[in-house]
Amino acid sequence: MDTKTLQTLAKEELIRIIENLQLKDALQSKGVCFPKVDYQYLVEGASDAIFVLDDQGNLIYLNAAWENFSPVDKTEALGMHYSAVVPAIEIERSTAVFKSVIGGNEILNEKFKTFNKDGSAMYFLANLSPIRSEEGKIVGLLGILRDITTMHLMERKLKINSKRLEEKIKEQIEQAEELRRLTALNEDIINNAPIGIITMDPTGIILSENPTIKHIMGLDPGGSIVGLNFNELEGIPPTGFQRVLDEVFIQKKPQAIKNAIYRRSPAPEDERALNLKINPILDGDRRVKNVMLMVEDVTEQSRIGKRMQRAEQLSAMGLLAAGVAYELKVPINLLAIDLNFIENNTPENSPMRDYVKSMKEELTRIKQIGEQLLNLSKPEETDKEVFEAHKLITSHPIQIMLNRLQKNGYSVIT
Repeated sequence: MDTKTLQTLAKEELIRIIENLQLKDALQSKGVCFPKVDYQYLVEGASDAIFVLDDQGNLIYLNAAWENFSPVDKTEALGMHYSAVVPAIEIERSTAVFKSVIGGNEILNEKFKTFNKDGSAMYFLANLSPIRSEEGKIVGLLGILRDITTMHLMERKLKINSKRLEEKIKEQIEQAEELRRLTALNEDIINNAPIGIITMDPTGIILSENPTIKHIMGLDPGGSIVGLNFNELEGIPPTGFQRVLDEVFIQKKPQAIKNAIYRRSPAPEDERALNLKINPILDGDRRVKNVMLMVEDVTEQSRIGKRMQRAEQLSAMGLLAAGVAYELKVPINLLAIDLNFIENNTPENSPMRDYVKSMKEELTRIKQIGEQLLNLSKPEETDKEVFEAHKLITSHPIQIMLNRLQKNGYSVIT
């Protein structure tokens, strides 16, 4: 470096040059040598494509790596305009970038798409800088291209997988929300069901309950039977419940117990008739994990059924009694005739007349009882109403049609 050049340098640049010389001298004193570097060899051996354009956009230099970035051979590309080697999809953007760099701007990490010799798409990052002459005039463009195809494909795959993951997460969130709503709805249904519902484990231990079961069993609303064994609850009779429960776990099918008697207290009015239905709750392996017991209070239905059965029995007895009374009516009338005949042929002062009289009175009493039984078996008479039958007949649609035909001169024979 000559004296004239040193005089033009700033103080900071002179200090940096001196420090570099001192460092070089120190390294050489330790035996470190500085061979002459062949920069042409380094550029040609680079894995990144390095190219130079003149200020008109013509390719004036390409390194060996160019062959990996373009379908156009290096020897053919030299001298071509850059637009001849750029894919059609990138022409417009490449023109804008070239103008920007020639205008004095530096473009870093600009992403482009191209195609290699076998037609496969590839992606690269371009770092573009203007080349200036000693006078500071921009005379060309230096570009470095780095292959990022693998990274680009990984990013694209990552985006696709991220989108799928987002959709999956969204779907899971929607399913969780739907499950939450269904769970809340299920709880509302169970809590407001008109039948008692409890869940139990295989031994009969109660795991959950709804308010209706407390009402059926006469428990305080604040009380609970959770944790107790159903078989050991007070008032539960030995109905073979545990045996039925074991069958549910073995057969994996619902079982029912009809009209099981439950006594909340010794008082007869506190006796309850219950219908029990035991349903298995299966896990993912279709094994019975727990059971759900549904308890329906059928006390009133049972009482109504008993009253109806009693009424049917009484009705049958009444019909039977009426039939017997009807069958006895004729013999009683014959006996009455015979007693009248005997009375008429018995002297006035004969003691037989008293016996005949007593027999007639008892026979009359029997006859009255029979008539009462017959009257009970007769259906009740409904209210009767007098109406003019001819109006009903003449207002019938068929009669109206006949009258219309006769008025029109037709003769109708019925």
